[in-house]
Amino acid sequence: MRRTAASRARLARADRSLRAKGLAVVALPLVALLVAALAYTLVRQQEDDAAAQVARTLEVRGQIQVVTTLLVDAETGVRGYLLTGQDGFLAPYRQAQAALPGSLAHLAQLVQDDPAQGARLRRVEALSTQDLAALDALRAAGPAAAGTTADRLGSGKATMDATRAELAGMQAAEDQLLAARTARLARVRAWGAAAVAASLVVGLLGGLAAALLFTAGIAGRVRLLEENARRLAARRPLLPAPAGRDELGRLGRGLADAGALLAERERELCEARAFLEYLIATGPGLIYRVALQALRPTYVSANVERLLGYTPAEVLADPAFWTDRLHPDDRGRAHGELTRVVAGAVPQAEVQQRVRRRDGRYRWFATVVCLERDAAGAAIGLLAYGVDVTARQEAEEALQRANEALEHRVQERTAALREANAQLAARQDALEELNRALAAQARELAGQAAALAATNRALVQQRDENEMFVYSVSHDLRSPLVNLQGFSQELALVGQDLRALLSGGEVPQALRQRGLALVDEDMAEALRFIQTGVTRLSTIIDALLGLSRAGRVEYRWQAVDVAALVARLVDSRRATIAGRGATVAVRDLPPAWGDPTALERLFANLLDNALAYLDPARPGRVEVGGAADGGAPDRRTYYVSDNGLGIPAHAQARIFQAFQRHHPEVAPGEGLGLALVRRIVERHGGAIRVASTVGAGSTFFVELPGQPPGPAADDIPEAMDPPARAAEGACDHADGALSHPAR
Repeated sequence: MRRTAASRARLARADRSLRAKGLAVVALPLVALLVAALAYTLVRQQEDDAAAQVARTLEVRGQIQVVTTLLVDAETGVRGYLLTGQDGFLAPYRQAQAALPGSLAHLAQLVQDDPAQGARLRRVEALSTQDLAALDALRAAGPAAAGTTADRLGSGKATMDATRAELAGMQAAEDQLLAARTARLARVRAWGAAAVAASLVVGLLGGLAAALLFTAGIAGRVRLLEENARRLAARRPLLPAPAGRDELGRLGRGLADAGALLAERERELCEARAFLEYLIATGPGLIYRVALQALRPTYVSANVERLLGYTPAEVLADPAFWTDRLHPDDRGRAHGELTRVVAGAVPQAEVQQRVRRRDGRYRWFATVVCLERDAAGAAIGLLAYGVDVTARQEAEEALQRANEALEHRVQERTAALREANAQLAARQDALEELNRALAAQARELAGQAAALAATNRALVQQRDENEMFVYSVSHDLRSPLVNLQGFSQELALVGQDLRALLSGGEVPQALRQRGLALVDEDMAEALRFIQTGVTRLSTIIDALLGLSRAGRVEYRWQAVDVAALVARLVDSRRATIAGRGATVAVRDLPPAWGDPTALERLFANLLDNALAYLDPARPGRVEVGGAADGGAPDRRTYYVSDNGLGIPAHAQARIFQAFQRHHPEVAPGEGLGLALVRRIVERHGGAIRVASTVGAGSTFFVELPGQPPGPAADDIPEAMDPPARAAEGACDHADGALSHPAR
């Protein structure tokens, strides 16, 4: 009897609803958890407040350190400037000067609730103002001010030390406050941990109590349902449904029915979904849905990334995606069609519009838009399907343009053809006449070319003969000059002997005076004239030999560092430059291609020429540099400019000829220096010119190759017979005479 009553009680509990069972089971742990959650919330608030105070203290300490660093940077920058005199060391000082007021203001906001720290901060502000004023005075005075750098910096050391002491006091106060607040935070966190532990214990006890009550009649049946759910998920046969007429019993029986139906529907759904995704992903159509109220995209097909370059997530995250990316010319038309659809005027609208891709290009889409309604028939959104028709649109536009252009060209060609036909007959007659004239000119040009070739050969032969003649004459004149110089020295010795004889006692007084006058005056003066003439003639011969050798010497072609070459020339003339009270400025000089010795002689002559003809009435100035190349990358142009006497326009064309000088009374020379310069420039395939103004100075421009040129006949050394080679070797000392200025 007792066992039957227990069975009836279990069946009665099994037939009760889960709501009644749940209320009875959940009541106890829920109350316990509510109490524990309330205690934990209170502790959490205390912990957040303590953590905020700690963070504020750390921020105050960090801002104090920032102010200290700025003051130290300012002092360091001024010290570096005073020690080195370089403005670059003032960068930290200027940065500190700009940032310090803001940092002090921020610190004042942080400590406004602490009167003691506020008082210290006001003293820091006053002292920092004094520090910056003292540093600014040192900076303005500069490194050249009186007194040593250490003494000048030490004048503001007391103020800086006081500032640092105040900042250190603030830092110590904040350290104490940080320690107290950190300890409070630790205590609050300990309370929080205890509250969490208590909550866990209370929840655990409540859960155990609920589990004991729940497992009395529900746990076994639930486990059976869970097992059936797992079997359903794993596609396995289900166990018999649990007994009872409550929700669990009905759920078990429904689960069995749903399992069979779900298997069938899942199979059909998988097939349909796979086919639909394939169609959408591979198709040209873009499908999207827009909520009607906010016009916010709610769905977009995955092929949007292929068509527009945006991922579906990016499209759905932007409420104004479609509006912003429509072409401005298409927005009005698209908005009007959508308005008609929403108003119900038309069931759907077809719009052809341009949409901007991620890369900025626009694509044409033919879009069909219709209303989407819910089960009650109310409009809830817009459903659109767009197909990319850019290729078709572009083809239509291109075809239209081609038709228009073709029609225009047909008209132009027709008119041109009429005109060409009209002119063709006249041009044929003119062409025949022109052919006859060209044939006559061709015969004439052939004769001129032959004559020009003969003239060139004659000029080359004449140049060679002139150079050989100059060389031979210069060499032949040297022997008589040597004899003249030797005999003049013999005559000087003879004059000394005659003077000794006349000074003897046997010669009468009148004869002695007359003889001594002839020897000391007439004969000595004649000998001086002879020796001066011999020296000048020897110089001319040496210059002529150098000019002759300039056209025959074999060049050693290579890249020449013109900047280093000119620097050596200027350095070797320091005494001459200082003696004339002049300055020489050397600008950028690009490298050239040529013979180093010849180019050194070229720039030496131009530099000496500029120094020789400076105007003594004003300080001399000479400049050597590179001019613009005129757009020819294989050429280099150099200039040597001075503010000397200048050259008249009528004399500029002949100063490059031998023995032609201007201002011969200003400087010694024979007039061969610029002729030699021109010959060297011509041997290098370059050009030289002069621009000059009387009383303002002259500028010589020299154009030289900047890269290896092609082979030139002028660069092949001419054949010389053995006697000429020997004579040239004997006259090598003449090179030194070629640097005399001649203008």
